[in-house]
Amino acid sequence: MRAERADDEFLRIRLTSELARDREIVVKYEEGLGFHRARIEANRYELGKLDERLGG
Repeated sequence: MRAERADDEFLRIRLTSELARDREIVVKYEEGLGFHRARIEANRYELGKLDERLGG
């Protein structure tokens, strides 16, 4: 029984660690998406202004 309990506790520790790491990866990915979406929108806006000035 002790060995099973110890195995379960180690498995729980490993899974908790993996879960935390995976959550961090997803958060960083979503932050990156937000950054790049904002940059895309800013560049599209600037391109629109340039097109208007250039008569395009």
